[in-house]
Amino acid sequence: MMYEKYESPLSSRYASEEMLHLFSQEKRIRVWRKLWTALARAEHDLGLPITAEQVAELEAHIDDIDFECAAQREKEVRHDVMAHVYAYGKAAPGAAGVIHLGATSCYVTDNGDLILYRDGLRYLRGELLGVLKNLAAFAEKYKSLPTLGYTHYQPAQLVTVGKRATLWMQDFLSDLEELDHVLAHMKFLGCRGTTGTEASFLDLFDGDTDKIDQMNRQISAEFGFAHCFDVCGQTYPRKVDSRILNCLSSMAQSAYRMANDIRLLQHDRQLEEPFEKEQIGSSAMAYKRNPMRSERICSLARYLILDAANAPMTASVQWLERTLDDSANRRISMPEGFLCADAILRLCKNVTRGLVVNEKIIDKETDELINGAVECDMTRDMVKKSVEANYGIKKFLDSYECNCFTAPCPDLCATRRLNEKKFTMCLNHSLNNEQGIPSACEYDLGAVVSKLMLQAIGRRPSYMGNCFTSPVRHGVRAQLPKALFFTPEHVDQKMEELGDVPNVVLTFHSVPNRRWESFDEPYRPYAIRPFARSGFGATLRYKFEEDAGQTITMCRVDPTVEKLFVAKGKVLTSMGYDQTNCSMGVFFQVKDSKDFFKKQAAIGNHMPLIYGDFEEQIIELGELLGLEIVQA
Repeated sequence: MMYEKYESPLSSRYASEEMLHLFSQEKRIRVWRKLWTALARAEHDLGLPITAEQVAELEAHIDDIDFECAAQREKEVRHDVMAHVYAYGKAAPGAAGVIHLGATSCYVTDNGDLILYRDGLRYLRGELLGVLKNLAAFAEKYKSLPTLGYTHYQPAQLVTVGKRATLWMQDFLSDLEELDHVLAHMKFLGCRGTTGTEASFLDLFDGDTDKIDQMNRQISAEFGFAHCFDVCGQTYPRKVDSRILNCLSSMAQSAYRMANDIRLLQHDRQLEEPFEKEQIGSSAMAYKRNPMRSERICSLARYLILDAANAPMTASVQWLERTLDDSANRRISMPEGFLCADAILRLCKNVTRGLVVNEKIIDKETDELINGAVECDMTRDMVKKSVEANYGIKKFLDSYECNCFTAPCPDLCATRRLNEKKFTMCLNHSLNNEQGIPSACEYDLGAVVSKLMLQAIGRRPSYMGNCFTSPVRHGVRAQLPKALFFTPEHVDQKMEELGDVPNVVLTFHSVPNRRWESFDEPYRPYAIRPFARSGFGATLRYKFEEDAGQTITMCRVDPTVEKLFVAKGKVLTSMGYDQTNCSMGVFFQVKDSKDFFKKQAAIGNHMPLIYGDFEEQIIELGELLGLEIVQA
């Protein structure tokens, strides 16, 4: 490193050794010498007075480059190509007279550039695939982890961490398609002479155009190009440069978008770029974890996006068959574009390989939930899936400052077919209710409003369920429906336990709580069971019979929000503690079950309830709101 001279940060800090070598002077001149050797070989094969020995000598001295000799000669002749022709002749004196025979400078400069650009694009393709591979693994790993989505950078609906990563992937896949298109359509300049007419070669081959075509095909094939440009001036069309830099700019745009998203998400600690053990986050505040790599991606991407403007401007001002005002610009803009794209993709690979999702909170909550349970009939992964969902929903509610929640039940509840996501809202509703956020199943807005009223007055969690009556007729208890919700043996057992107790109502659902008297009381004993018999959809289970005799208060507004049903009851027992479906229920006794059912059925399905006697306060609230009170 030469500290007394300016050095591009792209070479000293950001670009890879591979890309730096590709655009090094050594690599460039070696390519030139290979082109001169290929030209001599083709001319020999086609009958020009060039010996096999001369070709062999050129081949043997391709790597024998005397840069000092070439530099000294360039000072004299003011021409870099002819300076290197001279230096090559010094290294291979027996072939000095046939080097560059019939060619113009652009034979080596333009063909050489096309080779370097082709190889550079191939290298970048590998780096781009590395980014896509990392993102694919990340998206697969977190495809089911809910997180808050944003539109206009305002909280919107939930998405998953993995799904968001697929947005980035889609951009990079578009870049890959564009890159492959550019590579597939790259052509060779070949030997075209000073104005693209091949005049010098027509002289050498006595006007035999077939031999010139054959020469061009042979040289092109030697360097891996299937085609030459159909027509050209002295140079290849500079629109090729524009196409290449646009391709690199497109990668920069994708990288910028991804890195900017990561910067935004790191602010909320939802997602973090890798942070090394000894890394310093801030010179003044060492505890900080700044998204420096993502910021660097954005910084370099801006440069590359602007650098791409050089090529179309240059292409648009090319005069007739050749002008030299492209040269100085291309010497800078093209290599720097490749070095910058390389640096960006390397950073993207690094960041995407080590992205950190804040799962520690989720893991902690999952383990606490399982360890606190009396029983758990589910795998940890299935419980964690429900905890993850709750984590995402909480962020959504916090962002919007929501004080209640409802959502449609997944397909399993509605149609009893297997839900591909293996997820339900059950646990979320329970946890919401425990935390003072009235939460209802099945988009039941009436239940949410009713729970909000109950929890506001009672200052404790609520519960809700579908109501069924079980009257005693002629000394015999009417059987509850032995439907999907409960197994027949459980129904029969509970009927025997209840005996001839009159005015019994069952309300059942899958979302009981672990707290009943207040939001801060210790958790009561609970079990964790799956919503579905296939083992997914975590639900809480609670033995209501341990609270036999407990007074409960119920209320529900009607769909028109004109009436308020109010009732009071007493806990008897429960059903469904051992069940694996939407089947957790509580039996309670009311004043008149027939009257209760008739009035409740006219108001709505789900019946919210809380522990305690708050009937008078609920009625008073209803009257203040101008609601018609329907008391059972």
